[in-house]
Amino acid sequence: MTTIEQRQFPFRVEAYPMDRHIITTQPNFVKAMDLALTLCKFESSKDAARKLEIDAGAFSCKKDGNKPWSVDEVRRVMDAGQNLIPLAWLAAQYGHGLVMLETEAERRERGLMEALEAERVKVRVLTDALHGKL
Repeated sequence: MTTIEQRQFPFRVEAYPMDRHIITTQPNFVKAMDLALTLCKFESSKDAARKLEIDAGAFSCKKDGNKPWSVDEVRRVMDAGQNLIPLAWLAAQYGHGLVMLETEAERRERGLMEALEAERVKVRVLTDALHGKL
């Protein structure tokens, strides 16, 4: 029997790497960023600042809420932690959530896999009928 190899798509960033309620109930954006930073597994604040390409003093001020996070810095935090916590928190503030979009390639693959499964069922039924197992 021929087997079909499952194709691997690029890693998708997790929107909700923990209970959604924990993310959406953070009191402010600074706390949502802190939550996102905890998943980055940096060794220290200096390590985080260096890897995120932010001045160590400015990083400290941003963590304390004394300076705003730029969009590019938020993106780097999300990339480093492989999560969308800040974006999910912000969307929740406006009554929205995040859903992963299916790419065209994924949609096609899903269609092919469904068609293949339907053919497998037909083959199984015909094989059973041929062998008198019905």
